[in-house]
Amino acid sequence: MRESDEKWICDFERRKGEMKMETIDRELVKNLRGHIQEALNMWLNQGGENLFPNLKIQVGNASYTESNIIYKVEVALVGKNGEVKSKEAESFKLFATAYGLKAEDFGKSFKSNGHTYKICGLKTKSGKYPVLAEREDGRKFKFGADYIKLVRDSFIRERAS
Repeated sequence: MRESDEKWICDFERRKGEMKMETIDRELVKNLRGHIQEALNMWLNQGGENLFPNLKIQVGNASYTESNIIYKVEVALVGKNGEVKSKEAESFKLFATAYGLKAEDFGKSFKSNGHTYKICGLKTKSGKYPVLAEREDGRKFKFGADYIKLVRDSFIRERAS
């Protein structure tokens, strides 16, 4: 359990009797996201059995004001090979060539700043950094298509030598 979770739970216990929130803050948004994700995971795995083994539900980013929160929740099918069929993954396969990339680049790994990343999608509305890549810890980052081409080309040359 993270320290921020412990603090939030202690604060929750302290406020249990009053339970009246005055405003929504960043800490509440973060902690609530984790609890929502946990509840969805528990629902998917009722009784230790995965109800939908080919389904992935992910609670994403949120926008909030002092009186409401809106979370992005993505539900995606998981293919037989374990690949999540996200909107961004489909976009990569459809539009990679428009960015000078190849559809086969999807799922390829590369190194950057001492970390390993795996190409996992394309956000066509992101002009400067449209390529999504997942770092080994599961966090996603955006990269420019030119950078991916540079990394891919050097990776291919290294393997050929």
